[in-house]
Amino acid sequence: MHLVARLLGEPPEESEFAKELRIQRALSMVRQLPTLFIANPVSALFMAGAFWPKADQTFLIGWLFATFALWALPFASWLRLRNQPRPTSVSPRKERNAGIMSFVGGVLWGVGLFVLFPLGTPQDQALATLMVYTLAAGALSCLPSSPRSCIGYMLPIYVVAIVQWVPVDRSPFRAFSCMIVIFGPVFTLFAYNN
Repeated sequence: MHLVARLLGEPPEESEFAKELRIQRALSMVRQLPTLFIANPVSALFMAGAFWPKADQTFLIGWLFATFALWALPFASWLRLRNQPRPTSVSPRKERNAGIMSFVGGVLWGVGLFVLFPLGTPQDQALATLMVYTLAAGALSCLPSSPRSCIGYMLPIYVVAIVQWVPVDRSPFRAFSCMIVIFGPVFTLFAYNN
């Protein structure tokens, strides 16, 4: 029946519980926007500062600009919505847009890690990986109401970190490599089951 409704362009009937759940998820996301806006650009500034002497400054400036621009959009939305009354309905499109936004944010961090990781010393590499893993772990607490957004943000970060660390054969960092390989999938599974 849902397939026919979609083909005909008629939205399927939605229960009151599903509508209320979507409203609660949207309210939770709006409350977390200032944290996401502050954490991502500030962390990007730290990462760019750590790799400034080693990396292409044009890339770093472009990456910083993209990060600030991406998170400025939800912050502007938060400024607009923060004093408005509780909505009576929320479009499913809003959830999809939040998921896309989170995925793009994760891809930006994945690209940053992919480009900057080879340029650093082992200590720089560990610092950069811990920074992006901390952001990804923070997504578990900031985005618990939207597992799709949470996984969309975390997955690009974890995939790049695992690809970068698995071939690393440095004895002092062997345990760190194992941690990277284990925690990424565990955090993703936790977000999926949340």
